[in-house]
Amino acid sequence: MAEFKVGDRFLLPDGDDGRLIEVQERDRHSLCDGCFFNDFTCMNRGFGYCDFERRSDHKNVIFKEVK
Repeated sequence: MAEFKVGDRFLLPDGDDGRLIEVQERDRHSLCDGCFFNDFTCMNRGFGYCDFERRSDHKNVIFKEVK
């Protein structure tokens, strides 16, 4: 599965403008805190894995909305 790298940004379609999402690194203790997809039962499957064990860069990440 292709994955976004830390610092990458992408536009998530939503309404007229969409939502700007940035990939940010997180430590193991706060892995899902602040993640855009956390409220949606981790529906980030189409954007790459977020846990270090499955990512090629071995980093934990979240997908944070940029406002």
